[in-house]
Amino acid sequence: MQIDAVVFGGGAAGLWTLDELVRSGRSALLLESGRLGTGQTVASQGIIHGGLKYTLKGALTGSAKQIREMPRVWRECLEGVREPDLSATLVRTPHCHLWRTSSLQSQLGMIGARYGLRVAPTKLRSEERPAVLAKCPGAVARLDEQVISPASFVAALAARNRKRVLRVDV
Repeated sequence: MQIDAVVFGGGAAGLWTLDELVRSGRSALLLESGRLGTGQTVASQGIIHGGLKYTLKGALTGSAKQIREMPRVWRECLEGVREPDLSATLVRTPHCHLWRTSSLQSQLGMIGARYGLRVAPTKLRSEERPAVLAKCPGAVARLDEQVISPASFVAALAARNRKRVLRVDV
């Protein structure tokens, strides 16, 4: 067997990397010791972010700059107009919400997001707030970043590469 690349771990990054390698014409395998998508993929709760968590101290970091295009990339993949085609992935909601408290760090984070990211928070009026955040102190904003079902995402990418995924014992 001739293999160009071996990917270790069947989370979001591993499955996406495997798919990229295969689409570029490489022979690749993914090795996973547990179930696909366990760990950080499931812990992410499906939020597709474009760097907001990297701006929480008010600065546009290198990490935030590197991933600020990802919400657009994901949206195109979820619509099936870009590879990998993730149109079989369940989109729970087209946006998520966040709130700002009166703390300096929270305020700086919103400023960093507003000026440095491609997807900036949109402040909501009181009557626009979702019920769960209706009585939340501070400002509430909508962030136009999708929230997906991690399980359906894993299933979509796994289905594309089923013969290239191997479970291994450690």
